[in-house]
Order: sequence, then C-alpha cells, then structure tokens
Amino acid sequence: MSWPPLIPAPDQLAETPELAALHILDVALVATSNALIAANVELQSDDFVRELATHPAVEACLADAVIAHVDALQLALARYRDYLHHRARGRCVSLASPAF
Repeated sequence: MSWPPLIPAPDQLAETPELAALHILDVALVATSNALIAANVELQSDDFVRELATHPAVEACLADAVIAHVDALQLALARYRDYLHHRARGRCVSLASPAF
C-alpha cells in the first residue's frame, strides 16, 4: 500500500461504503505501529530477539506482539480491498484464489 493511503473517492464509497472504515483502520494501524516502535526503540535492533534471551523486556515483547497482529490485520484488510476491487469489476473471486 502506498503511504499515505488515498482517501476513497465519493464514487468509490457509493459503490463500496466499507472502504471508509477500512481507510480509517489502515491509518490507525500505522499510527499504532509507529507509536509502539517509537516507545520501544529496541524493536528496531537487528539483535532484538537475541537480546531478549538475556534481558527480557516485557513492554517491548508486548509491543512486538501487538505489531505482529497489526501486520496480520493490514494483510487481511488489503485482501478485503482487493476482493472489493475485483467484485466491483465483475470478476468472480474465490478465497481459494492465489491472490487471497
């Protein structure tokens, strides 16, 4: 996804109104990840996992778990948007499709 994500146009929202909520959620997820990384700079370290073995940091571990869930949710949102895009163009798409 490009950043910042494009705000859905009125004609897109008329066709698929759920794009508005998806857009808001996308922005909130990026802000969440960025804030957690800013508060836990050790997450940016290449040695983060190795450092945890000797100096566990509860806050950083929890932040890392949240960020992992954010990443997964962003992927799910992208797939949903792709589905809506294909549906709007009259293409039948199955969840078994490699794109999903």
